[in-house]
Amino acid sequence: MQKSTIIPTLNVSDLSIGFMSKQSSNILFNDISFKLNKAELVGIIGPNGIGKSTLIRTLSGVQSHLAGSIEIKQKNLKQFNPLELASELSVVLTEALATRTLSVFEIVALGRQPYTNWIGQLSSLDLNIIEKAMAITQIDDLKYRKSFELSDGQMQRVMIARALAQDTDLIILDEPTTHLDLNHKARTLSLLKKLCKEEGKSILFSTHEIELAIQLCDKLVVMLAEKVYFDSPDKLISSGVFSKMFPSETIEFDTQMGSFRIKK
Repeated sequence: MQKSTIIPTLNVSDLSIGFMSKQSSNILFNDISFKLNKAELVGIIGPNGIGKSTLIRTLSGVQSHLAGSIEIKQKNLKQFNPLELASELSVVLTEALATRTLSVFEIVALGRQPYTNWIGQLSSLDLNIIEKAMAITQIDDLKYRKSFELSDGQMQRVMIARALAQDTDLIILDEPTTHLDLNHKARTLSLLKKLCKEEGKSILFSTHEIELAIQLCDKLVVMLAEKVYFDSPDKLISSGVFSKMFPSETIEFDTQMGSFRIKK
């Protein structure tokens, strides 16, 4: 009996990222390759300024890639029109909302835009999906609050709920734990893990929370100056990748504890 072939939700192959101008191109990284399968949580980590947000913006179609390919369910990213892409991929970037007067319900309802008619009328199905998204992210009690009344942690859950309401298999987030305290960082990443395990979502996110990512992620994309690594956390630990992330004279990685410590 032949084994069934697993079709990755996201397949990145020989990708080059950076910035292009009429005169030249500024390549940050070449040869980035990895796969994100159904119900997997994959984190992108690396030192500050290494290019994590550039990679996220490139994978989500906000920024063009310079070479290589990005496929969502075996279809090249360039072949999607905006409406098709919105039914396959939901994105949570770091940009603030254009207006701060929307209610939580209105923000989450924006996730249904790809499916509503030209006047944005919500069907009973749309309303059920919105309510479910708010229930999963535990923001039911915030339904009528305005966005300016929310804490950073609450706002992050609202944006994740909006992505859930969009009802895509693939969700990409840029720095979802920015400005959160440790408790809310852990809660946010635990929520992402829950969405993978219980809702079957494939989630890719960038983060500075390396130790939390090591604990929670199925796989990690590690961006270092010399190359980009991709593997499970335990294999990355055993191969010594984390020991290369920061200057060895100041910080060392404890392979037994799976955490960094400052040298005294």
